[in-house]
Formats: sequence, C-alpha cells, structure tokens
Amino acid sequence: MPLNPTQALVFSYFENFYSGPAEPLAIFKHIQEHFSILPELRTDTTRNGRGKVLLRLLRCLHLHKGSSDTLTLLYVCACRCYGVSARLVEAVHGPANGVLLLAESFDPDSGSWKRVDFSRLKYGGVAYDPTKSAKPCNREKAVEYAPSESSEYGGRLYVQRDNKLFVYKREPDLRVVAILVSRSRRPSQAVLNVSEFRFEEEEFRQRLVRDKQKPGAKDARQEFHYVFGCNKYGWLSEITPKYVERYNDVCVKRGKELQAWLVQTIERLNEPVKSVSGAGIVSMLERAESKWMETRVSNDPLPDSKARLKNHPVYVLASQIGSNHILKKDATPIAFLKGEEVYLRCDLEALKTRGAWRKANRRVLDDVQPITTRKTYNRNTRMHVNTSLFSESQTELIPQEVATDGSIPTTEYDNVDVTGQRFVPQGTIYLRTKRLDLLLRAANALQLHYKRAFSSYQKTDTFKPEIDGIVIQKANLPALLQKYEELAMEAATKALEEKKESYRNFWRSVFKTMLADPPSVAQEHHNKIRRELNEHVTHFLNRVEHLT
Repeated sequence: MPLNPTQALVFSYFENFYSGPAEPLAIFKHIQEHFSILPELRTDTTRNGRGKVLLRLLRCLHLHKGSSDTLTLLYVCACRCYGVSARLVEAVHGPANGVLLLAESFDPDSGSWKRVDFSRLKYGGVAYDPTKSAKPCNREKAVEYAPSESSEYGGRLYVQRDNKLFVYKREPDLRVVAILVSRSRRPSQAVLNVSEFRFEEEEFRQRLVRDKQKPGAKDARQEFHYVFGCNKYGWLSEITPKYVERYNDVCVKRGKELQAWLVQTIERLNEPVKSVSGAGIVSMLERAESKWMETRVSNDPLPDSKARLKNHPVYVLASQIGSNHILKKDATPIAFLKGEEVYLRCDLEALKTRGAWRKANRRVLDDVQPITTRKTYNRNTRMHVNTSLFSESQTELIPQEVATDGSIPTTEYDNVDVTGQRFVPQGTIYLRTKRLDLLLRAANALQLHYKRAFSSYQKTDTFKPEIDGIVIQKANLPALLQKYEELAMEAATKALEEKKESYRNFWRSVFKTMLADPPSVAQEHHNKIRRELNEHVTHFLNRVEHLT
C-alpha cells in the first residue's frame, strides 16, 4: 500500500536510522552529520536562537517530503532533544471549525514564545523561503559561553560547583540569597528567571508595528476560536488571547457555561502534572505567560458597538444593566458609546431574594429595607407578586451548625438542606448517590443515625425537595461505605442474573412458538418433526445455559 506524503518522511527515516527509545534524536543527528546543515548545534556554546536554527533545519525537508503537520511534530521533537522549550499548539479556526496544528518555541532573546507555522514557513511572523538543498553556511546567532567557576552580574556573585549554583549578594559581607540545584552539569543553561520574560515589551512592540486596518477576507476566514498548547510534560494551556485581537468577544461567542467548564477542565487536567519531576521549570514559562495573557485580556479595546457590549465579560452598557444588578456607590463611567455610559462589570453588585441568598449560605439582616422590588409571576397562586431584592452588604454569613450529642440539626421538615453553597453541620458529611435505596439499606443495617438531605428541588409547581442523599457522622463513613459496596455488588449480580434469565425466556418462547406451528403441514410428519425439534431445543437450551 503506498504511503501518503504525511507518512513518507516519518517511515523512511525511522526505518533506516532507528536507535531504540531515542529515535527522534538519531534522526536529527544523522541529518546534521551527513548534510552539514547546522554546525552550530554540534557545539555546547549555542544557548539562544536554537528554535530558529531548528526551523531552518527542517526547512530543507519542506518540499516533496511531508505535510506541515508532520514537520510540526518533528520540529517539537527536535526542540526537546536539544533542550529548547517547545510545545504543540492546536487551533480551531472558522467558519468551518478547521483544526490547525502549529508549534511554539521559547526565544530567550526576545523573552517570548515564537509561533512556528510550517504551512507558511514562518517563525515569529518572519517568513522563510523553502530550500531544496542544504546550504554550507548558516549565519545563525551563537552566544559564546566560557564555563567558569564564578561570575558577577547585577550586583550579585554567582559561584558554580558541579550542578549547584550559589548566588551571593554583595553587602559589607557576602550573603547567600539562593542555591540552585540542577540535574544538568550546566545550571546556567537551565536556570530561568520569570522577571526576565519580556512578554509585555514584545507584545507592545508588535502592536505598534501591526496594521490597524480591518482584516481582509482571507484573514477573516482564519479567525481562531480555540487555541491550546501542550508541553512535553502534558501541561495544557489555553493561549487563544495570543492569536485573537479581542479575546473577550470570543468568550461571549462561547457562552458562560462553556467557558467556565473549559477553565475547570484545564485545571483538572493539569493537576497531576504539577507533581511530575522536572515539570517545575518548564511549567514556570506557562504560568508566567498566563499572567501576561490575563493582563492583555483586561486591556482589551472597548467594543465599538452596542451589540458587542451585550454579555461582555469586562464592560457593560448602562442600558444593559438588568434588574438583578445595581451600580456600586463609587462606580464611575469609563467611556461613552453613542452618548451612553459604559461601566466596568466589576462595578456591578448583584441583587438576590432572601431564598437566593440562603442558597449562597447567607441570610438577610433584620430590619433592613430591600434595595428594590420586582414583580414576578407565582405559578402556585397564578398571580403576580412583588419580590424584594437585597444586596450582599445587607446579608451576613450563616454560621456552620454544630452537631451536639450525636444529633444532626435539620429543617422543620426533618431533613438537611444542602442546596447551593450551604454548609453541612460540623462533624458530619453529606453522601449523595443515584441508588438512594441501597444507601438507606446500608445505614439501617448498621443502625446508624442519619438524616435525609436534598441539594435541589423537584421541577414541579411547588418547591418540593428532591431527596438525593443522607447526612451522617464522619466517624461512621468507613463502615457505611463498606456496607454500601457489598449491597451494590449484590444488586449488580442480581440484575445480571435477571438479564440472563430474560434471554433464556426469550429463546424458550421462540422455540415454543415454532413447535406449536411446525413448518410442515403434513399430518404424517407432524409427530416426527415435533420430536426432533424437542431434542434439538433441549440440547440448544442446555448449551445456552452452560455458556451464560
């Protein structure tokens, strides 16, 4: 079967120059030694500019060898082999939601991440022409580095001992301010300082030289919706603010629920990576860039139309402030759009009913007047009623109740309300499950003291609690979980047997129907056919029961 262009490059090199688990390194060493493309990478003196050098390495493979996706993957492999911080970037752009595979490498000279796009052969916005053959001389920047035992920079003395770097501050007496330990024998090539990552200066410089005109039709088609980056440790980052001009407008198109889910999902995916050995220094770049992107998003330009201001996460128009919000006392307009005031959304204060504040574990103070009233429709009485709304400053936090003498505080209906952000009584724990019957059976079997609890209400005309769990003492949790697991296993086994029995009954009914109405209508053969079918049916059912 012929290979497509995407597979051709990968298979040809991997088959001829395979060397165990480090095959990507063998590929690039072979190219380097036999084609004399990059003499700079043979020495240990080159520290900066390697990402650009590696782009030129793969530039000669661009024509008639592999697709941009293949070269992007090989580029990231090469960067990681040579110690360059690089990550894969997957972007979703519209309007057809196409997926584009890019790469980014960290450039210490500019202190920022450079986008690497093999579809256009661009590195950080600079285009390179594809070449068919290697050039003998590459005028790449090489920083000479002479290893020494000590050096002085910025009023501090750096002393290196093997893989340790001691940093002293010059005062009347030398004082140690930091000791850096690295697995590498050259700590000076691995130690990075977040304060030297000049993300802001690089971004401001690009904004000054960027064309402010409206994008053309081709650029409009390349509008990015989602852009994610992933380093070699699996640290996932959303870097969409780097690829779009107005990130807040993108968030509005996504919707609040999707955006909140996306942020929470990324945090959960990165949680196991935090404990991986060696991920600290690499992830430090990600965190520093994340802070820079937050600053960039907060400085997004003001939308130029009322439609773009609707549901904007940063700005709000005075006429778009709903009845559930009011402006804070010190709120001042930051701009005017077509004669109307524009405020920051953080200057709004939420208004809620007594019940809504109770779900947030707060209660309205006594003898306070509502900020405003709103007419709402009551489905129970089928009448419009006036509902009072209060601000957070008119409420106080509901203290956590204490379970005394083994009892569990409940509501007037003898259950525990855990809706919203309400606390469970101190010393207790709330258990929720879809098989509430098994949970109650386990608690009753152990004779534990418990109270039914609910976290939501049924979708009916009345506010009827949806009992979905119980509240017990924390000390009884291990025994209850063990008993619940036993009952759940018994229930699962019973359900499986019932399912098998339903299969047996089905086949019995099928063959009984066949026996009652035999395929032959001849009277002389009826008894013979019935007898043979009985024998075959009995044998078949025995086999079915044996197999199941």
